[in-house]
Amino acid sequence: EESTTDTEESTTDTEESTDTKGDCPGDIDCDGLLDEEDPLPTDPFPPFFVNGTETGVIEVWNSNGDGTFAAPFEIGIPYGGNTPQQGDYAIYYAGPSIADYDGDGRLDMLMSAYRSPNLPRELWWFERVGPQQFTQRLVDADPPSFYNRTIDLDGDHAPDNFTYEVDKFNNGFIAAMRVYGLALSGDVRTANCAVSDDPLNPGGCVFVRSQPTDLSPWYINQWQSGFPLIGRDLDGDGSGDLLITKYASGGASPSPIGRIDGLGGGTFTNAPALLLTHPLPVNTMVIEDFDEDGVYDFIGGCDDDGDPGSLWFYPGVLNQGTYTLDGVGAFETIDFGNSGHNCAAHAFDWDGDGHLDLITGHNTGGVYATPTELNYFRGLGDGHFDPPITLATYPGLEAWRMVGPSLF
Repeated sequence: EESTTDTEESTTDTEESTDTKGDCPGDIDCDGLLDEEDPLPTDPFPPFFVNGTETGVIEVWNSNGDGTFAAPFEIGIPYGGNTPQQGDYAIYYAGPSIADYDGDGRLDMLMSAYRSPNLPRELWWFERVGPQQFTQRLVDADPPSFYNRTIDLDGDHAPDNFTYEVDKFNNGFIAAMRVYGLALSGDVRTANCAVSDDPLNPGGCVFVRSQPTDLSPWYINQWQSGFPLIGRDLDGDGSGDLLITKYASGGASPSPIGRIDGLGGGTFTNAPALLLTHPLPVNTMVIEDFDEDGVYDFIGGCDDDGDPGSLWFYPGVLNQGTYTLDGVGAFETIDFGNSGHNCAAHAFDWDGDGHLDLITGHNTGGVYATPTELNYFRGLGDGHFDPPITLATYPGLEAWRMVGPSLF
Protein backbone atom coordinates (compact mmCIF):
# COMPACT_ATOMS: atom_id res chain seq x y z
CA GLU A 1 0.00 0.00 0.00
CA GLU A 2 1.23 3.46 -0.89
CA SER A 3 2.09 5.59 2.13
CA THR A 4 0.99 9.21 2.34
CA THR A 5 2.65 10.16 5.62
CA ASP A 6 5.75 11.46 3.85
CA THR A 7 3.64 14.16 2.20
CA GLU A 8 3.57 17.01 4.70
CA GLU A 9 1.25 19.30 2.78
CA SER A 10 -0.86 19.20 -0.32
CA THR A 11 -3.45 21.39 -1.95
CA THR A 12 -6.79 20.48 -3.46
CA ASP A 13 -7.49 23.05 -6.18
CA THR A 14 -10.95 22.93 -7.68
CA GLU A 15 -11.11 26.68 -8.24
CA GLU A 16 -8.99 29.74 -7.65
CA SER A 17 -8.56 31.11 -4.13
CA THR A 18 -10.76 34.13 -3.38
CA ASP A 19 -9.43 37.46 -2.12
CA THR A 20 -12.03 38.58 0.40
CA LYS A 21 -10.46 41.77 1.74
CA GLY A 22 -12.55 44.90 1.30
CA ASP A 23 -14.67 47.55 2.98
CA CYS A 24 -18.26 46.38 3.20
CA PRO A 25 -20.28 48.24 5.88
CA GLY A 26 -22.32 45.82 8.00
CA ASP A 27 -20.73 42.86 6.21
CA ILE A 28 -17.36 42.07 7.77
CA ASP A 29 -16.49 39.26 5.38
CA CYS A 30 -17.90 41.02 2.28
CA ASP A 31 -19.83 37.94 1.21
CA GLY A 32 -23.07 39.78 0.44
CA LEU A 33 -24.81 38.76 3.69
CA LEU A 34 -25.24 41.34 6.44
CA ASP A 35 -23.55 40.24 9.64
CA GLU A 36 -26.86 39.98 11.52
CA GLU A 37 -28.13 37.51 8.91
CA ASP A 38 -24.86 35.64 8.38
CA PRO A 39 -24.32 32.43 10.42
CA LEU A 40 -20.57 32.90 9.80
CA PRO A 41 -20.10 36.69 9.73
CA THR A 42 -16.29 36.54 9.57
CA ASP A 43 -16.10 33.72 7.01
CA PRO A 44 -16.50 34.78 3.36
CA PHE A 45 -16.98 31.20 2.21
CA PRO A 46 -20.25 29.27 2.48
CA PRO A 47 -20.91 26.87 5.38
CA PHE A 48 -20.24 23.26 4.50
CA PHE A 49 -20.56 19.70 5.73
CA VAL A 50 -18.50 16.65 4.84
CA ASN A 51 -18.68 12.88 4.74
CA GLY A 52 -16.07 10.20 4.17
CA THR A 53 -16.31 8.17 0.98
CA GLU A 54 -15.83 4.52 0.12
CA THR A 55 -12.90 5.50 -2.11
CA GLY A 56 -10.91 7.03 0.73
CA VAL A 57 -11.37 10.75 0.06
CA ILE A 58 -13.63 13.42 1.59
CA GLU A 59 -16.83 14.72 0.02
CA VAL A 60 -17.62 18.40 0.70
CA TRP A 61 -21.08 19.98 0.38
CA ASN A 62 -21.26 23.79 0.23
CA SER A 63 -24.48 25.45 1.35
CA ASN A 64 -26.33 27.82 -0.97
CA GLY A 65 -27.83 29.50 2.10
CA ASP A 66 -31.44 28.61 1.28
CA GLY A 67 -31.65 24.95 2.25
CA THR A 68 -30.11 23.76 -1.00
CA PHE A 69 -26.53 22.71 -1.63
CA ALA A 70 -24.06 22.99 -4.47
CA ALA A 71 -22.90 19.80 -6.14
CA PRO A 72 -20.40 18.07 -3.82
CA PHE A 73 -16.70 17.96 -4.59
CA GLU A 74 -13.88 15.79 -3.26
CA ILE A 75 -10.73 16.71 -1.35
CA GLY A 76 -7.99 14.80 0.44
CA ILE A 77 -5.02 12.60 -0.40
CA PRO A 78 -6.72 9.32 -1.41
CA TYR A 79 -6.76 6.41 1.01
CA GLY A 80 -7.38 2.87 -0.15
CA GLY A 81 -8.17 3.33 -3.81
CA ASN A 82 -11.44 2.23 -5.34
CA THR A 83 -11.69 -1.31 -3.94
CA PRO A 84 -12.16 -1.04 -0.16
CA GLN A 85 -12.39 -4.25 1.77
CA GLN A 86 -15.77 -4.95 3.34
CA GLY A 87 -15.77 -3.66 6.88
CA ASP A 88 -12.22 -2.27 6.66
CA TYR A 89 -12.62 1.22 8.07
CA ALA A 90 -8.85 1.73 8.02
CA ILE A 91 -8.89 3.12 4.50
CA TYR A 92 -11.17 6.00 5.43
CA TYR A 93 -10.78 9.50 6.74
CA ALA A 94 -12.66 9.52 10.04
CA GLY A 95 -13.76 11.79 12.85
CA PRO A 96 -14.05 15.11 11.01
CA SER A 97 -14.38 18.27 13.08
CA ILE A 98 -15.29 21.53 11.34
CA ALA A 99 -14.50 24.66 13.37
CA ASP A 100 -12.17 27.68 13.43
CA TYR A 101 -9.03 26.01 14.75
CA ASP A 102 -6.54 28.65 13.56
CA GLY A 103 -8.53 31.63 14.87
CA ASP A 104 -8.78 33.50 11.58
CA GLY A 105 -12.58 33.68 11.62
CA ARG A 106 -13.02 31.03 8.92
CA LEU A 107 -14.05 27.41 9.21
CA ASP A 108 -11.32 24.83 8.80
CA MET A 109 -11.21 21.13 9.64
CA LEU A 110 -9.36 18.47 11.60
CA MET A 111 -9.62 14.92 10.29
CA SER A 112 -8.18 11.63 11.46
CA ALA A 113 -7.29 8.75 9.18
CA TYR A 114 -6.03 5.17 9.13
CA ARG A 115 -4.01 3.66 6.29
CA SER A 116 -4.48 0.07 7.47
CA PRO A 117 -5.63 -1.66 10.64
CA ASN A 118 -2.00 -2.17 11.68
CA LEU A 119 -0.80 1.41 11.18
CA PRO A 120 -1.43 4.35 13.50
CA ARG A 121 -4.17 6.91 13.23
CA GLU A 122 -3.03 10.18 11.70
CA LEU A 123 -4.24 13.74 12.33
CA TRP A 124 -4.64 16.10 9.37
CA TRP A 125 -5.56 19.79 9.27
CA PHE A 126 -7.46 21.16 6.28
CA GLU A 127 -7.32 24.93 5.82
CA ARG A 128 -9.98 26.44 3.61
CA VAL A 129 -8.55 29.06 1.28
CA GLY A 130 -11.38 29.28 -1.25
CA PRO A 131 -14.99 28.14 -1.63
CA GLN A 132 -13.76 24.84 -3.11
CA GLN A 133 -10.10 25.00 -2.18
CA PHE A 134 -8.43 23.42 0.85
CA THR A 135 -4.83 22.85 1.82
CA GLN A 136 -4.06 19.62 3.68
CA ARG A 137 -1.33 19.41 6.32
CA LEU A 138 -0.18 16.40 8.34
CA VAL A 139 -0.06 17.48 12.00
CA ASP A 140 0.83 14.17 13.64
CA ALA A 141 1.54 10.78 12.05
CA ASP A 142 0.93 8.86 15.28
CA PRO A 143 -1.24 10.81 17.74
CA PRO A 144 -3.06 9.39 20.75
CA SER A 145 -6.38 8.04 19.53
CA PHE A 146 -9.12 10.66 19.74
CA TYR A 147 -12.33 11.42 17.91
CA ASN A 148 -12.26 15.19 17.16
CA ARG A 149 -15.36 15.95 19.24
CA THR A 150 -15.69 19.66 19.97
CA ILE A 151 -16.49 21.60 23.13
CA ASP A 152 -15.67 25.02 24.60
CA LEU A 153 -14.05 23.92 27.86
CA ASP A 154 -13.46 27.37 29.34
CA GLY A 155 -15.91 29.81 27.77
CA ASP A 156 -13.46 31.54 25.43
CA HIS A 157 -15.48 30.58 22.31
CA ALA A 158 -12.55 28.59 20.89
CA PRO A 159 -13.03 24.99 19.68
CA ASP A 160 -11.47 22.73 22.29
CA ASN A 161 -11.97 18.98 21.96
CA PHE A 162 -12.85 16.10 24.23
CA THR A 163 -12.19 12.41 23.87
CA TYR A 164 -12.75 9.16 25.69
CA GLU A 165 -10.90 5.89 26.21
CA VAL A 166 -12.78 2.68 26.81
CA ASP A 167 -11.48 -0.70 28.00
CA LYS A 168 -13.59 -3.79 27.40
CA PHE A 169 -13.83 -7.23 28.90
CA ASN A 170 -13.28 -10.24 26.64
CA ASN A 171 -17.05 -10.52 26.19
CA GLY A 172 -17.20 -7.02 24.69
CA PHE A 173 -18.82 -5.26 27.63
CA ILE A 174 -17.30 -2.08 29.07
CA ALA A 175 -14.71 -2.52 31.82
CA ALA A 176 -13.51 1.08 32.22
CA MET A 177 -14.20 4.53 30.77
CA ARG A 178 -12.11 7.70 30.92
CA VAL A 179 -12.95 11.13 29.47
CA TYR A 180 -10.36 13.81 28.69
CA GLY A 181 -10.62 17.47 27.82
CA LEU A 182 -8.31 18.63 25.03
CA ALA A 183 -7.69 22.38 25.39
CA LEU A 184 -6.75 24.18 22.18
CA SER A 185 -3.24 25.46 22.88
CA GLY A 186 -0.78 25.40 19.98
CA ASP A 187 -0.88 26.81 16.47
CA VAL A 188 -2.50 24.22 14.20
CA ARG A 189 -0.81 25.88 11.21
CA THR A 190 2.67 24.89 12.42
CA ALA A 191 2.23 22.25 15.16
CA ASN A 192 3.84 18.86 14.61
CA CYS A 193 2.12 17.03 17.46
CA ALA A 194 -1.54 16.59 18.30
CA VAL A 195 -1.59 16.31 22.10
CA SER A 196 0.63 17.17 25.06
CA ASP A 197 0.07 15.95 28.60
CA ASP A 198 2.27 18.78 29.92
CA PRO A 199 0.15 21.87 30.76
CA LEU A 200 3.06 24.07 29.64
CA ASN A 201 2.97 22.41 26.19
CA PRO A 202 6.69 22.88 25.46
CA GLY A 203 6.38 21.21 22.05
CA GLY A 204 3.58 23.48 20.89
CA CYS A 205 1.09 20.66 20.28
CA VAL A 206 -2.39 21.54 19.05
CA PHE A 207 -4.06 20.39 22.28
CA VAL A 208 -3.17 19.97 25.95
CA ARG A 209 -4.85 16.92 27.45
CA SER A 210 -6.38 17.13 30.91
CA GLN A 211 -6.20 14.58 33.66
CA PRO A 212 -8.78 11.83 33.03
CA THR A 213 -12.28 11.90 34.45
CA ASP A 214 -13.05 8.32 35.46
CA LEU A 215 -16.59 7.29 34.51
CA SER A 216 -15.97 3.57 34.98
CA PRO A 217 -18.50 3.10 37.82
CA TRP A 218 -21.27 4.46 35.58
CA TYR A 219 -20.29 2.47 32.50
CA ILE A 220 -19.02 -0.87 33.82
CA ASN A 221 -20.75 -3.93 32.33
CA GLN A 222 -22.64 -1.81 29.78
CA TRP A 223 -22.75 -2.83 26.13
CA GLN A 224 -22.36 0.62 24.56
CA SER A 225 -21.54 4.20 25.49
CA GLY A 226 -22.76 7.38 23.84
CA PHE A 227 -21.21 10.85 23.56
CA PRO A 228 -22.30 13.85 21.45
CA LEU A 229 -20.14 15.24 18.66
CA ILE A 230 -20.46 18.70 20.27
CA GLY A 231 -20.48 19.43 23.99
CA ARG A 232 -22.35 22.51 25.22
CA ASP A 233 -22.40 24.79 28.28
CA LEU A 234 -25.69 23.43 29.58
CA ASP A 235 -25.91 25.40 32.83
CA GLY A 236 -24.47 28.72 31.68
CA ASP A 237 -21.45 28.76 34.01
CA GLY A 238 -18.92 29.20 31.19
CA SER A 239 -17.60 25.62 31.17
CA GLY A 240 -18.62 23.06 28.56
CA ASP A 241 -20.69 20.12 29.80
CA LEU A 242 -21.64 16.75 28.32
CA LEU A 243 -24.75 14.63 28.05
CA ILE A 244 -23.81 10.95 27.93
CA THR A 245 -25.73 7.72 27.42
CA LYS A 246 -25.30 3.99 27.80
CA TYR A 247 -27.23 0.80 27.23
CA ALA A 248 -26.78 -2.63 28.70
CA SER A 249 -27.38 -5.04 25.80
CA GLY A 250 -27.53 -5.38 22.05
CA GLY A 251 -31.32 -5.67 22.11
CA ALA A 252 -34.09 -3.17 22.87
CA SER A 253 -32.32 -1.91 25.96
CA PRO A 254 -33.22 1.43 27.59
CA SER A 255 -30.67 4.26 27.58
CA PRO A 256 -30.09 6.29 30.74
CA ILE A 257 -29.11 9.87 29.86
CA GLY A 258 -26.63 11.44 32.26
CA ARG A 259 -25.01 14.84 32.64
CA ILE A 260 -21.38 15.49 33.57
CA ASP A 261 -20.52 19.10 34.33
CA GLY A 262 -17.35 20.75 33.09
CA LEU A 263 -15.05 22.02 35.83
CA GLY A 264 -13.22 24.52 33.62
CA GLY A 265 -9.84 22.85 33.25
CA GLY A 266 -10.78 20.02 30.92
CA THR A 267 -12.06 17.74 33.67
CA PHE A 268 -15.66 16.86 34.47
CA THR A 269 -17.68 15.67 37.43
CA ASN A 270 -17.15 11.92 37.70
CA ALA A 271 -20.57 11.04 39.12
CA PRO A 272 -23.05 11.63 36.26
CA ALA A 273 -26.40 13.11 37.22
CA LEU A 274 -29.13 10.86 35.81
CA LEU A 275 -31.59 13.10 33.96
CA LEU A 276 -33.98 10.45 32.63
CA THR A 277 -34.02 7.10 30.83
CA HIS A 278 -34.99 6.87 27.18
CA PRO A 279 -36.86 3.56 26.76
CA LEU A 280 -34.81 2.51 23.71
CA PRO A 281 -31.12 2.45 22.70
CA VAL A 282 -29.55 5.79 21.75
CA ASN A 283 -26.87 5.54 19.05
CA THR A 284 -26.91 9.18 17.94
CA MET A 285 -27.41 12.41 19.88
CA VAL A 286 -27.46 16.12 19.08
CA ILE A 287 -27.42 18.83 21.77
CA GLU A 288 -28.72 22.20 20.50
CA ASP A 289 -31.50 24.70 21.26
CA PHE A 290 -34.12 23.43 18.83
CA ASP A 291 -37.16 25.07 20.47
CA GLU A 292 -35.44 28.47 20.79
CA ASP A 293 -36.09 29.06 24.49
CA GLY A 294 -32.44 29.71 25.34
CA VAL A 295 -31.85 26.22 26.79
CA TYR A 296 -30.13 23.33 24.99
CA ASP A 297 -32.32 20.37 24.02
CA PHE A 298 -31.60 16.72 23.23
CA ILE A 299 -32.40 14.82 20.04
CA GLY A 300 -31.32 11.19 20.02
CA GLY A 301 -32.08 7.61 19.04
CA CYS A 302 -31.80 5.76 15.70
CA ASP A 303 -31.16 2.20 16.77
CA ASP A 304 -32.44 -0.94 15.04
CA ASP A 305 -34.14 -2.35 18.16
CA GLY A 306 -37.46 -1.49 19.76
CA ASP A 307 -38.54 1.43 17.58
CA PRO A 308 -36.13 1.23 14.65
CA GLY A 309 -34.94 4.41 13.03
CA SER A 310 -36.58 6.91 15.37
CA LEU A 311 -35.16 10.20 16.67
CA TRP A 312 -36.75 11.67 19.78
CA PHE A 313 -36.83 15.28 20.99
CA TYR A 314 -36.43 16.06 24.70
CA PRO A 315 -36.75 19.73 25.76
CA GLY A 316 -34.01 21.05 27.99
CA VAL A 317 -34.90 22.70 31.30
CA LEU A 318 -32.69 25.06 33.32
CA ASN A 319 -33.93 25.59 36.88
CA GLN A 320 -31.85 27.77 39.21
CA GLY A 321 -28.63 26.81 37.47
CA THR A 322 -29.37 23.08 37.25
CA TYR A 323 -29.89 21.55 33.81
CA THR A 324 -32.19 18.60 33.14
CA LEU A 325 -34.45 17.18 30.43
CA ASP A 326 -38.25 17.19 30.27
CA GLY A 327 -39.47 13.64 29.72
CA VAL A 328 -43.14 14.66 29.72
CA GLY A 329 -42.68 17.06 26.83
CA ALA A 330 -40.71 14.57 24.71
CA PHE A 331 -41.92 13.37 21.32
CA GLU A 332 -40.72 11.42 18.31
CA THR A 333 -39.60 14.03 15.81
CA ILE A 334 -38.20 11.84 12.97
CA ASP A 335 -38.86 8.19 12.09
CA PHE A 336 -36.94 6.39 9.35
CA GLY A 337 -38.61 3.06 10.10
CA ASN A 338 -36.76 -0.26 9.95
CA SER A 339 -34.08 1.14 7.67
CA GLY A 340 -32.81 3.71 10.16
CA HIS A 341 -30.06 1.84 11.98
CA ASN A 342 -26.79 3.70 12.50
CA CYS A 343 -28.12 7.12 11.63
CA ALA A 344 -26.02 10.26 11.95
CA ALA A 345 -27.45 13.73 12.59
CA HIS A 346 -26.03 17.25 12.71
CA ALA A 347 -27.78 20.57 13.35
CA PHE A 348 -27.18 23.90 11.61
CA ASP A 349 -29.33 26.70 10.16
CA TRP A 350 -28.77 25.80 6.52
CA ASP A 351 -31.58 27.94 5.06
CA GLY A 352 -30.97 31.15 7.04
CA ASP A 353 -34.45 31.38 8.56
CA GLY A 354 -33.20 31.40 12.17
CA HIS A 355 -34.32 27.83 12.93
CA LEU A 356 -31.91 24.92 13.33
CA ASP A 357 -32.20 22.27 10.62
CA LEU A 358 -30.95 18.68 10.61
CA ILE A 359 -28.91 16.79 8.07
CA THR A 360 -29.05 13.05 8.62
CA GLY A 361 -27.55 9.92 7.12
CA HIS A 362 -29.04 6.47 7.57
CA ASN A 363 -29.26 2.97 6.14
CA THR A 364 -32.13 2.26 3.77
CA GLY A 365 -31.61 -1.44 3.13
CA GLY A 366 -32.49 -2.65 6.62
CA VAL A 367 -30.36 -3.28 9.67
CA TYR A 368 -26.66 -2.81 8.83
CA ALA A 369 -27.62 -2.82 5.15
CA THR A 370 -26.73 -0.36 2.41
CA PRO A 371 -27.47 1.78 0.48
CA THR A 372 -27.30 4.83 2.74
CA GLU A 373 -29.25 8.04 2.27
CA LEU A 374 -28.43 11.67 3.06
CA ASN A 375 -31.43 13.84 3.99
CA TYR A 376 -32.11 17.48 4.83
CA PHE A 377 -34.82 18.35 7.37
CA ARG A 378 -35.91 21.99 7.59
CA GLY A 379 -36.38 22.98 11.23
CA LEU A 380 -39.56 24.70 12.44
CA GLY A 381 -38.14 26.16 15.66
CA ASP A 382 -40.04 23.91 18.06
CA GLY A 383 -38.29 20.53 17.80
CA HIS A 384 -40.32 19.54 14.74
CA PHE A 385 -39.09 19.39 11.16
CA ASP A 386 -40.54 19.48 7.67
CA PRO A 387 -40.52 16.20 5.68
CA PRO A 388 -37.08 15.23 4.41
CA ILE A 389 -35.45 16.28 1.18
CA THR A 390 -33.10 13.57 -0.07
CA LEU A 391 -29.71 14.99 -1.01
CA ALA A 392 -27.94 11.80 -2.09
CA THR A 393 -28.03 8.01 -1.99
CA TYR A 394 -24.80 6.02 -1.73
CA PRO A 395 -24.04 2.35 -2.39
CA GLY A 396 -21.87 2.22 0.74
CA LEU A 397 -21.78 3.74 4.22
CA GLU A 398 -20.92 7.31 3.23
CA ALA A 399 -24.12 9.00 4.43
CA TRP A 400 -23.75 8.27 8.11
CA ARG A 401 -20.16 9.56 8.15
CA MET A 402 -21.59 13.08 7.76
CA VAL A 403 -20.47 15.97 10.05
CA GLY A 404 -21.25 19.69 9.90
CA PRO A 405 -19.85 22.84 11.56
CA SER A 406 -19.22 23.37 15.29
CA LEU A 407 -19.81 26.99 16.35
CA PHE A 408 -19.17 28.45 19.81
